[in-house]
Amino acid sequence: MEHIKDFQDFINESENISPLIESEVFISDDKFADELALKADILKNVGPAFNKLLKDNGISYNPVTAKEGRGNRVEFESKPLTGKDLGIMMYGLKEVYIDSFGGGSLPKINKAAGEKLEFSPYIWFNLHYSYRHGAPWTDSTGSNGCSLYLPNERRSDIFYDIVGGVFLKSSEADKRTDWR
Repeated sequence: MEHIKDFQDFINESENISPLIESEVFISDDKFADELALKADILKNVGPAFNKLLKDNGISYNPVTAKEGRGNRVEFESKPLTGKDLGIMMYGLKEVYIDSFGGGSLPKINKAAGEKLEFSPYIWFNLHYSYRHGAPWTDSTGSNGCSLYLPNERRSDIFYDIVGGVFLKSSEADKRTDWR
């Protein structure tokens, strides 16, 4: 019956959605003169911050870069892990990417703020694996993905702190009282 208790704990935790995902808070910072400067800073720094988050959490992965994607979103790009880098999984997976699946929207701007640029202080991402499966020597293939949970985290949410230029794990972001 232990597995039933574990499953119930999982259900209870998965219903625990971060209040930050639904929150609408605006801040201003002299670092950003206008919306273009804000976007340029994000696109320049979010990739290195993502790489640092992975490294700081013991994840060895190819360098990740960021670009503006469709729908005013930040998208991550990298070379996938393939072949022997997949370890035993190379016998079932062709390639694995670390990316986000959900979130990534560039910050909302408070148009009613007047002359001073006001924006949402963070960008939410759902950390994710994407993979193509099927043994490399067969024609069988498909693709899928799943959430990536950083060590000791109960959710796959990560938050990019725009002013600080760093990513926070969900447990760290949940403690930020200035974002609510």
